[in-house]
Amino acid sequence: MNALLQLARHTLALAWRSDRRATIALGALVVLEAFAAVGFALSQRWIVDNAGTGAVVALVLAAALGGLAAAVNAAGNRIVNLLQENLAERVDLTLNEEVIGISTGLPTLEHLERPEFHDRVSLLGKSTYELALSGIGLARAGSAAVSVVLSVILLSGIHIALGLLVLLAFPPIWLSMIAQRHREAARRRAAADERRDERLHRLAVEPESAQQIRVMAAAGAIDAWADESRARHLRVRDRGLLAATGWELIGWAIYTLGFAATIALAISMVGTGAATLGSFVLAVTLATRLRGEVRRTVESIKQVARAATAAEHYVWLKDYARRERAVAGSDPVTGPVRRIELRGAGFTYPGGAEPVLRGIDLTLESGQTVALVGLNGAGKTTLVKLLTGMYAPTEGEVLLDGRPLADFDAASWRRRTTGAFQDSFRLKTTVSEAVGVGDLDKAGDAERIRLAIEATGVHAFVDRLPEGTETLLDRSMGGHELSGGQWQRLALARAHMRTDSNLQVLDEPTAALDPQAEHEVHELYAERTADAAGQITLLVSHRFSTVRMADLIVVLDNGAIVERGTHRDLMESGGAYAALYESQASQYR
Repeated sequence: MNALLQLARHTLALAWRSDRRATIALGALVVLEAFAAVGFALSQRWIVDNAGTGAVVALVLAAALGGLAAAVNAAGNRIVNLLQENLAERVDLTLNEEVIGISTGLPTLEHLERPEFHDRVSLLGKSTYELALSGIGLARAGSAAVSVVLSVILLSGIHIALGLLVLLAFPPIWLSMIAQRHREAARRRAAADERRDERLHRLAVEPESAQQIRVMAAAGAIDAWADESRARHLRVRDRGLLAATGWELIGWAIYTLGFAATIALAISMVGTGAATLGSFVLAVTLATRLRGEVRRTVESIKQVARAATAAEHYVWLKDYARRERAVAGSDPVTGPVRRIELRGAGFTYPGGAEPVLRGIDLTLESGQTVALVGLNGAGKTTLVKLLTGMYAPTEGEVLLDGRPLADFDAASWRRRTTGAFQDSFRLKTTVSEAVGVGDLDKAGDAERIRLAIEATGVHAFVDRLPEGTETLLDRSMGGHELSGGQWQRLALARAHMRTDSNLQVLDEPTAALDPQAEHEVHELYAERTADAAGQITLLVSHRFSTVRMADLIVVLDNGAIVERGTHRDLMESGGAYAALYESQASQYR
């Protein structure tokens, strides 16, 4: 509850910053709602009791009070709904930005390997609107509580038993809280299947996967897998909803019986002369209104309960980020790094049974081009993630000029790195923006972007595009679409933007290019390293023939370094590298 109250204060503060006038108006109307119902009931009592007495002034005042209360109740409720929708959308946007900021601001990528993280973020992403409404929901619940208290005071003035009607509000409220726990527990159990269903169905509408699905005629099978996940998700959800509905029905059945007994008591009191007809009208009006207030309280509690569950995910995410940042380094990388070392470095993915890397001892020197080779699954990409700080080794350490990489601020080190990767993202924007994002400090420098495009050969197809570097790379938005090889060339140009990097990585970004084109790209970056002071180039490839020019070739197999040396040394030794090199070379003879 403390976490929810903190979040409510947070969302109310966001609403205040978004629109102060709307927030004030909303708060005032919510307070007025608490008194409107009581005022309307009192006006009816006074009108009935003064009818025929000639008390014109009293009747006029009672009618005015009733009209004002009715206006506040009717118009105020509509205005509150409009204002809260507007404010909730703004707060929802801000909360989503916070969630994305927390997720993308974590120092490593380890959290992206954890199913629990994805489940919580997925549930939270679907509940930010409830979070945005949490402050308003608490305010309306408080307003309803005030209205109930005032109603009970007036009903007790007629008969103490009528005042006890408020006790009947507790069963539907309490049981609705139990029902909501069933709903949320079902949502949590079904989260993984819901994510799988969404991802499988998304494959059918994404251009990159839709073509392959049709070629393989696999649409039916994938749809069946998605349907199985959806069926499991719906079964779990429906069982939760059924249990929740049962608890709510029991609560309202108890309240309905009590409400009927209250009306019967009021009728008997009028019949015996123990109460006036006006008191009867007051009792019926308040009892009826009390039922509405209980229903509104129940709905507010449901809303707050949904927000409470979302708040739990929100607090978990913030605590997770806080823990990760607490152990992360904070020292900036201020100058060129001359040497990067891995000492006994190993890594096991979260939940993994076996290490992907083990006992890695490797030194990369400034001005050196190092090739990392090995068959698929040898651990090359994971080693790159350790060097760039995307993962912290689960054993051993990574050192920058003798100091642990863990001591340095992750963002500071990444500003000293650049790279292109096999699974490079396709930024659906203009060519200049897709390249310029490689160095945000120079993203608006047209000359620098042009140099990167020309150096990597991207100009060969960019110059033929309808609007050159300002061509939008998104056919679905009326732009142009690139081939797989062209997208990889664009990623190479993006990596070429940052000229002051200490470490530049080419992690098989040329898989869609032929071996000769890949060799030319590797030579380009090797020459760049030779010309630049304090730079290290890491070439990652499973094509052995394209990395001959490297100063050092490191051969990985099953997560361990099995050979290292120059191309000549390794060929002369006749080991694993020589055998694999000859095997691949024979395919081109």
